[in-house]
Amino acid sequence: MVFVVQGDGMIEIRYKEFLIMPIAYCTDLSEKWTGQVCIIRDTEAGVKDRTFTLDGTFESKEAGTQRCIAFAKQIIDGEQPGISMDDLP
Repeated sequence: MVFVVQGDGMIEIRYKEFLIMPIAYCTDLSEKWTGQVCIIRDTEAGVKDRTFTLDGTFESKEAGTQRCIAFAKQIIDGEQPGISMDDLP
């Protein structure tokens, strides 16, 4: 796994043949964090991607980011029931 922080603060993680881009954000005035994660695969047919939104909230941006990464890895590894990356050939 390769972990890269871009100059704009965006995080990119290479995991297997995928690129994971976690985005943690503050939900509202409650100061709780949640997140979305984009999983990308670059293929001969072009770039394919899917975005997923996390359930729940977290106490910090860091916790939200870490949960995004863990969730994406579970999806890629086929460990999230009902979610598949099979449509990203």
